[in-house]
Amino acid sequence: MKLFPLYRTSRPGRRTLEALAALLILLSLLAGCGPQSSERDRSGDLEIRTYPVPAEKRIKALQAVRALIEDHGGNVTNLDDSSLTVTAPLMLQQGVAEVIATVAQAAGETAPQPGPTTLSYWAVMARPSTNAGSIDSLPARIGPALSEVSEVHGGLEFRLVEELRLGTYAGSGGQLHGSSLVLEQRVVTSSEKAVIADVDLRWGTSSKNRLATRVRLEPGSTVVMGQAGYAMNHRADWKDSDSIMLLYLVSADLD
Repeated sequence: MKLFPLYRTSRPGRRTLEALAALLILLSLLAGCGPQSSERDRSGDLEIRTYPVPAEKRIKALQAVRALIEDHGGNVTNLDDSSLTVTAPLMLQQGVAEVIATVAQAAGETAPQPGPTTLSYWAVMARPSTNAGSIDSLPARIGPALSEVSEVHGGLEFRLVEELRLGTYAGSGGQLHGSSLVLEQRVVTSSEKAVIADVDLRWGTSSKNRLATRVRLEPGSTVVMGQAGYAMNHRADWKDSDSIMLLYLVSADLD
């Protein structure tokens, strides 16, 4: 009796193999069209955060954050003077916060504190005269300014009444009582370019012959800040008191 197997095996045909190969190629192409997993994960982790930063530490904080994140696809910008906007992987944002906190708390270089600004004042009497040599007996610092005044008025003779000097820091004031004058001053701002000060000069408690003004001076320069008639004759040899003027001069120095 002839026996037959229960099932029959056969080799796959050529058409079957070609179909399988085509299917594998199609699957490979479909897989290649999608984004790479590493790029997808990295872009998905990016997060934007804004951190407050002291204005004086902004540049140092920006440099420190940039060094931390630039190799990881991050970016840092400063839209204003008091904050940084950081785009970085989420796993780095905690480190960014710590870096900024460290920079903000670090002690900065201590800037040298400016010294006081010293203002010098001169009260000078003047009367018409052709005696130009009278300036030689006065402080040399006020000589050029008085020469200009004398030229404008056609020749003047001068006598120094009182000289005062007072130093105060910018933003603060002080008071000085001389033999005749009472001085109050407040230095508003002080720099190498200009000194601005509020000045109040008066004769004792009298309201006469009082000068109250704000002056702006170049350090080292001397200017006439006021002029008035002089009713009190401090010089016995100056009998014609009606023609006497009182000049107020001021100069500033940075200590």
